Amino acid sequence: MKDMTTKSAVLLLVGVLAGIVTVQLLWPLVGEAQGQGQGQGPAWKLEGTLPSMEKQVNTYKNVPPDVSQGRLDNLSRAFGMNGRAVGQEVLALDDGDKSLRLMRGTGAMMYRNHTTAGKAVGSNLPNTGPAGASADKFCRDNNLLPGGSSRSVEVVTSRSQNQENGPTSSHGAEIAVTYSFKLGGKQVEGPGSKAMVTIGDGGTVTSFTRTMPDVEAARMVQTKTAAQAYEELKQKGHWNMLKQAGGPPREIKVKNVRAAYWVEDPGRGAGTIEPCFIFTGTAVDEDGRDVEFMQKVSAVEGQAEPTLPASPTQPSRPQE
Repeated sequence: MKDMTTKSAVLLLVGVLAGIVTVQLLWPLVGEAQGQGQGQGPAWKLEGTLPSMEKQVNTYKNVPPDVSQGRLDNLSRAFGMNGRAVGQEVLALDDGDKSLRLMRGTGAMMYRNHTTAGKAVGSNLPNTGPAGASADKFCRDNNLLPGGSSRSVEVVTSRSQNQENGPTSSHGAEIAVTYSFKLGGKQVEGPGSKAMVTIGDGGTVTSFTRTMPDVEAARMVQTKTAAQAYEELKQKGHWNMLKQAGGPPREIKVKNVRAAYWVEDPGRGAGTIEPCFIFTGTAVDEDGRDVEFMQKVSAVEGQAEPTLPASPTQPSRPQE
């Protein structure tokens, strides 16, 4: 860990926050002509209502993070570390079993105490209420979060086997305090949209991860409606299923549509944060199995979604 390369640091920043990703994501739609070559497309069903969005909304851009030596010194003190962070794209500080990584371009940050993070026995965990308040104070006192956050608190459990091939038991191992954010009254989603503090035995901070950047308003853009985005989604053709789905779906059920802002993962660097519509639901394969999907469509008028796969939203930490 102490010899973490820039690439692995970037991946870990995203991976720690995502946890064990269980979301099954469909690849984007291929062109209509390609879909027609595979026969008629699947039946589409829209369940629920389409959200509204203002005709004009702001886009946002990253504010360059403060990576001055004074700020780095304050961060090292906040996490009880000695030494100076060094590096080019990723500033790194290692002190004993503690590590801190900070990305210059986006301000994405990861701190981890490798002795305690994810390994606490949970014998002296605080209640979720005090743990949330403690995480709030820690972040506020050390200026770790952008403004406008809301949080959720959950106990992360750990399983253990009493004896070989014997019954298993579970207990609270640590408390995860996750922060989400809004821009222009809309939820910010995507792999670069969160922050999380984990609290271990005795109320100590065992890890901190932040991918959400500081932002400021950029240009105003005209938006399309959710109905237009839905038609765009359908007109692009068949969904390409994951291998386990067994081929093109025979039916697509859109169960939820929401207006949001989307932030890509920190490894893609600083970019414009734009409005989108996020469609979630299930695709029914040829054997009648439901496969969950999530696809975003740009809400900017005249702008098509890139052909690369959309990144999945960050799921809640899995509970065992």
